[in-house]
Amino acid sequence: MVGIFRRSGIAMPLAALIAVAGASVVHAEMDGKAVLETYANIAEANYSDALSTAKALEVAIGALVARPSEEALKSARSAWKAARIPYQQTEAFRLATRSSIIGKAG
Repeated sequence: MVGIFRRSGIAMPLAALIAVAGASVVHAEMDGKAVLETYANIAEANYSDALSTAKALEVAIGALVARPSEEALKSARSAWKAARIPYQQTEAFRLATRSSIIGKAG
């Protein structure tokens, strides 16, 4: 990928842009309320995904219990794998505190 930028002649301007953009972020004042709001929005989206995939897993398990078959088992396994990913993403939110997100002074 880097070779594409080198061949097109935009590697240096792109690097300069990234450096300037990064520097402005480093020197920006942190708004604790905005950070918490963004964090809460991300957490809500993750928990929403985890809930919807857990409900799909519940349906798949119910079908497996009601009529055990190889196909129902495959479906339940697939639903479990799909539900596991969003569930794992929510684990980061369980131990977080306000101070661990924005610092003690925020």
